[in-house]
Amino acid sequence: MRFSLLTLNLHTWQESDQLDKLDRIAQFAVEENVTAICLQECAQSRSAELIDEGPLRADNTGHLLRERLVVYGLKYSLAWDWSHYGFERYEEGSAVLSQLPFLGSCSQYVSGTDDPGTVQSRKVVMARLAVGPATVIDVYSVHLSPPAEGSESQTDALVGFVGDTPNLLEQMKPPPPKRRGPPRKRAAIEDPTVLTRLVCLAGDFNVTPDGHVPRLKEYGYLEASAAARDTQAGTGTFEDGRWIDYVFVKPAVRPQAASVVFHGDDRPCVSDHYGLVVEFEV
Repeated sequence: MRFSLLTLNLHTWQESDQLDKLDRIAQFAVEENVTAICLQECAQSRSAELIDEGPLRADNTGHLLRERLVVYGLKYSLAWDWSHYGFERYEEGSAVLSQLPFLGSCSQYVSGTDDPGTVQSRKVVMARLAVGPATVIDVYSVHLSPPAEGSESQTDALVGFVGDTPNLLEQMKPPPPKRRGPPRKRAAIEDPTVLTRLVCLAGDFNVTPDGHVPRLKEYGYLEASAAARDTQAGTGTFEDGRWIDYVFVKPAVRPQAASVVFHGDDRPCVSDHYGLVVEFEV
């Protein structure tokens, strides 16, 4: 099946005409039928009204984008959590949206601090997506600190989080309902089918390609976004021309296509970052 992913840093409500820009992102996702979206600096006002019992608030940009997608005819599930306060008034975090069903989601700090009062507190959000009866894709929305603030150790912690995820999701499952009466006799069954697990790390790693990010190759990851850098040399993913956003996959599933979008030439910019789109056959 075709699986496409868009990753984009939204710039924490600092954009002019933010709602219009969210609408442009929604239109793009519908036109391209994007399977999953990873957002960073996906923020909400700390004083905004909670939706139901939280953690989402009414102006959460991931929530607002999901509502726009519904208007255009696509339904996405949303997982979101926040890391720290941004610009004092926002709860700034990351999100995963997906057209594929969620089988679970969780989040974890990868920074040495979990103090929401410091911008170097970094939490990664993941969602497990159902691809088939025996195949899942674990998608991680990543926003690391700059190198001087510890992104190298955060990269190692991210790899640790990926390794811990199966146990974390298992622990989060609700207990089975209690059954009255004597226990039901069960016939012996074969061992359960082992799931094929694909891992996708996508987002703002805050380091250029000549930095430590290629170390992820040592952990068995393929940089799927390299295909876009090869074909769009000089574009970058940040407004100053640097390439600091990536998509990594494991096992090394080579992308069918990869491109930088919302960089001003193809479509108007929607943030101080540009988007990355990568497409696979899974």
